[in-house]
Amino acid sequence: MKGKEKTKEQLQNELAKLRKKIAELKESEIKHKEIEKTLQESEKKYRELVQNTNNIIFTRIDITGRITFFNEFAQKFFGYTEDEILGKNVVGTIVPEIDTSFRDLRAMIKDIIKNPERYTVNENENIRRNGERVWILWTNKGVFDKDGHISEILCIGSDITERKQAEEALRESQQEFASLFKSSPEALVYLDENGNIININPRFIELFGYTLDEVKGKNINGGMIHPPDRIEEGKRLSKDFSEGQSLNYATVRKKKDGTLFPVHISSALVIIDKKKTGFLSVYQDVTERKQSEKIQEVLYTISKDANSPISLNELYKSIHQELSTIIDTTNFYIALADYQKDKIRFPYFVDEKDDDFPILNFTETNSLTVKVIESGKPLLLNSKRIKNMMEKGELVPVGTITNKSIWLGVPLKIANKTIGAIAVQSYTNPNLYSEKDIKLLEFVSSQVATAIARKKTEEALRQSHQEFASLFKSSPEALVYLDENGNIININPRFTELFGYTLDEVKGKNINDGMIHPPDRIEEGKNLDKTALSKGYFNYETVRKKKDGTCFPVSVSGSDIIIGGKIKGIIGTYIDITKRKKMEEELQKLAHYDILTNCCTRGYGLALLEQQIKIANRKKTPILLLYLDVDNFKDINDTYGHAEGDMVLKEVAALFKSTLRETDIICRLGGDEFLLIFPDSSLDNAPLIEERINKRLKELNENLNKPYRISFSTGLSAYDPANPLSIEKLIKIADEGMYKEKKEKKTGRL
Repeated sequence: MKGKEKTKEQLQNELAKLRKKIAELKESEIKHKEIEKTLQESEKKYRELVQNTNNIIFTRIDITGRITFFNEFAQKFFGYTEDEILGKNVVGTIVPEIDTSFRDLRAMIKDIIKNPERYTVNENENIRRNGERVWILWTNKGVFDKDGHISEILCIGSDITERKQAEEALRESQQEFASLFKSSPEALVYLDENGNIININPRFIELFGYTLDEVKGKNINGGMIHPPDRIEEGKRLSKDFSEGQSLNYATVRKKKDGTLFPVHISSALVIIDKKKTGFLSVYQDVTERKQSEKIQEVLYTISKDANSPISLNELYKSIHQELSTIIDTTNFYIALADYQKDKIRFPYFVDEKDDDFPILNFTETNSLTVKVIESGKPLLLNSKRIKNMMEKGELVPVGTITNKSIWLGVPLKIANKTIGAIAVQSYTNPNLYSEKDIKLLEFVSSQVATAIARKKTEEALRQSHQEFASLFKSSPEALVYLDENGNIININPRFTELFGYTLDEVKGKNINDGMIHPPDRIEEGKNLDKTALSKGYFNYETVRKKKDGTCFPVSVSGSDIIIGGKIKGIIGTYIDITKRKKMEEELQKLAHYDILTNCCTRGYGLALLEQQIKIANRKKTPILLLYLDVDNFKDINDTYGHAEGDMVLKEVAALFKSTLRETDIICRLGGDEFLLIFPDSSLDNAPLIEERINKRLKELNENLNKPYRISFSTGLSAYDPANPLSIEKLIKIADEGMYKEKKEKKTGRL
């Protein structure tokens, strides 16, 4: 009985445990359903988040590369609907087999599926349905099954096309900057923020004489290119510019050999990734411009002084002082010829050796000054040539001559008559003057002669009214005597010679009635007369007309005539400046054409190219550019001397001129590099042109009979109005082609 009760108790306990277990199971089932519901809601929210994101690409691919998921933004971005893309292989739809850099993307996708951990973050080229190439930054993650095998790859991407395009543009910009930096016609230096030199271009080397190895890493303001008194100026300019002030400054800098020269400096910031990383400074040699400005100042001052009340002796001093600003006049004199008395006088002289300049007999003294006045031509002689002429009896020495003497004299001319000469000399520096100085003195001598003659005429008029008629008549300048209303009272023989009118034809007529004025200059003449009456004088360059209708350039001056304290009329002076204008044109030519080869200079050649491009755009015609470099030119210079190198360049220039059309442009870019410009020509014409040049080159080498042969490396480019390129780009393309050919020659491939 007792045993049975125990069994019953045990059964009750087991039943209670069973009921408890059932309750726990029910509670666990409820929790499982709640968790399952939460998971379903979470997955729903995840899908909504993935589907609705408007700038993130979500996709899944299985282990065969087929797309199993493609969110809405991916559909809009790539141009596929969900039905069109799901189940398709990723390669051939949104990933091209080969990208534009010839990278195998099919192999890359296979590797991603096999080793996703290697491509956690990856950027590659993709393709839209319309064929447009885009760049995507992908984050890839492998999805594993319960056995640990990869079942899918989750790919999350963002569009980085704009960033990639910006990077490519930056690379192109850097390449273009490097090309422009190298080929710039101005001297460029690239500095870091502290003013230390990073790079210099070829023009900087040419201008200052330093190579990159000599200056790289050095501070620009260390005195290397600065005169001692300009170092602090350089530091101040660098400081001001770094603090935001603009730099556009004219100053003086120093070459490697110590030569000082005027420059114009400008700078620009170099900004990379919106950060200031340095400066780009431009140095422009303004020597010629400064000299031209100085010459104009000298001529203006001499002309102004000639029309001022100063005496003739004061004018001589002014001429000496002004000329000393453009040429060394330590030893200087003015000689004037008196043909009637057969004398040469020296009214003004300054000399280190000789204190006395005696009056010379014109026809009996065979001196340097007499030779210049007799011939009407300039002379530049050193002591060796002077002594050689003396030994031959061609020259009688007047004054001191040393072993280092050099003498330069030019005639003083008015119209076709030589009235004297001006001369400069040195006793210690035989290289002080050159052919360039002859041109310079010739250019200013006509103004000096005019000023002297005018002042002499004025002084004579002031000294004696009785001599007026004689001076008026014998003046080498065309003179007209007008009353206060501009009516002609008298003219001199030179006026008749210059304009073709006799006194009977013009007397009483108004000077401004169009007789000697082109129609568009009549009002100008009236205004000049008013100026003479109101201010006492004027000096003006303009155009006047001869009796036969010929127009020619003249220098017109006028001064009032005062008798008894009252203005009684005007003396007008007319000087034919045709020859001077031609001289100015010659000087202009020197600025436009290379002295050695007579080809266009770089600056003028590029200006002509710019004009041709405008014409080509208007006419819709092409332009062909041929960039040439003389092969092994440095070897010719080094082996046979620079004179031989100069001969080669002259022969090359002559070859081009004899081969090309008159309309073609030959430009010497510098050194041994030439640019040939062929208007109305395209790349199709290039073989024929090169054939003609090579044929002439072969003939040239046969005729020269030298131990070397002249040859060229060439590069081509063409301007097409339908696809226009900048001048810099055209030259860069041709330059690169030339250097490629030169390189192939050196490696034996050409």
